[in-house]
Amino acid sequence: VSQVSATPSDEASPLTIRSVHRKESSEGKYVVRFYLSEGLAKHGQKEFSKVEPELPYSLEYDRTEVVFRDKLGPGTELSLTLLPGLMDASGRALKEERVKTFRVPDRGTAARFTDHGNLLTPVFGSRLGIELVNVDQLNVQLYRQYDNNLPFMSFSPEYMARNMMRDIAFKSVRPQGLGKNEVVRRALALGELAKGQKGVCRVELTAYQPKKSSDNQTHMSYERPSERIVVLSDIGVTSRVF
Repeated sequence: VSQVSATPSDEASPLTIRSVHRKESSEGKYVVRFYLSEGLAKHGQKEFSKVEPELPYSLEYDRTEVVFRDKLGPGTELSLTLLPGLMDASGRALKEERVKTFRVPDRGTAARFTDHGNLLTPVFGSRLGIELVNVDQLNVQLYRQYDNNLPFMSFSPEYMARNMMRDIAFKSVRPQGLGKNEVVRRALALGELAKGQKGVCRVELTAYQPKKSSDNQTHMSYERPSERIVVLSDIGVTSRVF
């Protein structure tokens, strides 16, 4: 966008901070953009703005960019203040401060496996690694799958695939020692859950977290289950994501 040379005016600028967005740049930096409602008269007006905490930023024609070399942690607050004297593209100066605060949102509720789809070697005790984030309640469901159904299940809708499995175990727990927004790793003892049953199984993890609805009622919100196809045997468990 080309810059505008404006003639100063006695009229007060209606300039406001319209919105704020955060994204990761192609260079791996984390960028927070505060978008302005009006274009600015020129570059070089940073003396009429400030960012808290003090971090490098640029004041552009229609936006302010704050660039970070490190990822912003959940709960971090960043404030932009536009000071009186800042001139818009029409030559009107801001008469009052404009302040916008951005808070990095909390991490979403999640329960997932740590293997990321890699082939696992047999593990003694039939334990799988899992990661938990902001989980109040964790449901673990174990289904028995039959070898002759596996090819058909790979191309079937979810509801049909479930009809070809047998529910053999279920456990609901409230994990302890999870700090807010912390990513905590735990071990899931499938051998204990299956109580000695062997064969091809499907494991589902469903994470729940209490949330308040628009009518201020608390309900348990859940995320889409994470799943794994595993083989339980005398030598442990093997797992792979297809």
